Amino acid sequence: MHIFSREFGPLAAAYDAVDWAATPLGPVDSWSATLLGTVDLMTHTPFPVSLLWGPELRLVYNEAFVALIGDKHPTALGRPVQDVAPESWDVVGPMMRSVLAGEPAVMVHNALVPLQRHGFLEECWFTWSYSPVRGPGGVIGGVINIATETTVEVLARRRVELLGVLAEQLATVSRADQVAAVALTVLRSAERDLPDVAFHLPAAWSGATDDVPEPPGPLPPQASTSREFILNGDGGRTVWLPLTPPGSEPGHLVVTPSPMLLFDREYHDFVRLVAALLRQTLDRVRARDVSPLPVPARATPTGTAARPPGTPRPQIAVRHRPSRRAAQRGGDWYDVFDLPGGDLAVVVGDLDDREDPDDQGPSAVARVRSLLHGAAFALAPAGPRDLLAGLDRALAGTSPGTVATALLAHVRTVPDGLEVRWSNAGHPPPVLLPPAGEASALTLGPDLLLGVDPATARTEHVVTVPPGGTLVLCSDGLLLRRHSSLTTGTQWLVGTLHGLADQDAEDIADFVLGKSGQGADDAVLVVLRA
Repeated sequence: MHIFSREFGPLAAAYDAVDWAATPLGPVDSWSATLLGTVDLMTHTPFPVSLLWGPELRLVYNEAFVALIGDKHPTALGRPVQDVAPESWDVVGPMMRSVLAGEPAVMVHNALVPLQRHGFLEECWFTWSYSPVRGPGGVIGGVINIATETTVEVLARRRVELLGVLAEQLATVSRADQVAAVALTVLRSAERDLPDVAFHLPAAWSGATDDVPEPPGPLPPQASTSREFILNGDGGRTVWLPLTPPGSEPGHLVVTPSPMLLFDREYHDFVRLVAALLRQTLDRVRARDVSPLPVPARATPTGTAARPPGTPRPQIAVRHRPSRRAAQRGGDWYDVFDLPGGDLAVVVGDLDDREDPDDQGPSAVARVRSLLHGAAFALAPAGPRDLLAGLDRALAGTSPGTVATALLAHVRTVPDGLEVRWSNAGHPPPVLLPPAGEASALTLGPDLLLGVDPATARTEHVVTVPPGGTLVLCSDGLLLRRHSSLTTGTQWLVGTLHGLADQDAEDIADFVLGKSGQGADDAVLVVLRA
């Protein structure tokens, strides 16, 4: 092998094993200066690069490229691309040929390239460029391919978008026997992730589910329990995800994973989140004795899970002042929803979405809300610290570039008032207004923002709001008025609450928002009263 072999590291043996003299490239010591120089350049970059040389587009590549082609290595070395990957030739072949023939270089973003690289035909997505490699006199000798795989990002984005759409559609459901049919209209649009979906439903739901498919064949014995299980048979794998709580008549969402995707942890978590959205909707519509939160029309909670019968709700008022600036994908946001154990989740945050402005998918706020709802059910009974940590990891995997502050509180009614546990990711502190005395900011140090370092350690705090007391959460849009800092804005809020201890949540919210003026930024205000 040529002297360059020592630069190939682990690839050196694979290059030595190729009979280059039997290929159109010829013995290595006969390679042209252009070919040798390009191989040397390719060898010294850690980025995946391949070289497609000569009329047959013979394949040469660096170590980083091996991960892209899987078990096609090492036999791919020195062979024509069309022979190495016939399953993707219709996609990439015409582009390679055009560049080799002197047409302009090609740049492709997030394109589907099916590959047989791990023992099955796999759905793979890549971003790549094809550029000509010119020798003396400008003659094109080959095509250089610089590529990166984007499968993880593509799958994560489309799954988050599906969860957002599913949550929106399920919010319109008012009866348990509607859940499966409404969900099916959304899930059938996700054929790549959910090629086959069926429902094993309790008899009480059968009246309005004539068009909802059932699992084929006799029910397996495991279907008599409200537990998750996986079956592997001649027809492939099916995942049975429970929709009903233990002790009730069993119901399952039955999902057949795509044969073109590895059923890994991320895929498994995705179908579990789908089932979690269905379960929380069923919990909501079955709770006949729960009255809606007393929130004005300007800001409506998105709660969907049922609270245990007889559990009192805190008095809560929410105000959202929209931005006077152009429409934006991020901004100040809030959410109020019931957790599986009966606590109330309240979150206020500020979102900075740095993703592609041309992306027409659901808004960044909708994505984060969907992730938070799914994580709350998938990670139950996680507290606010662990739930924010889970949301941080989910953002890193699904929405890189999105940075957010958030204050997430779990609120529980106790004999002494309201027990509030919270975790703070770089957000303004909550302000406590006792029934007697002065308001004060609970200025315990905030943790790192979401979207910066998903491995960061997060903390959790607790406070008891006594009967007649009030806890105020707000976004920085309420505090950052002209020529002020968050510190002075928080001081302003503490002073504004003076003398309001005997007011109810609605009146406090109206008074504070009125005093804040008409700022250009959007603002969120949440008032909890014990």
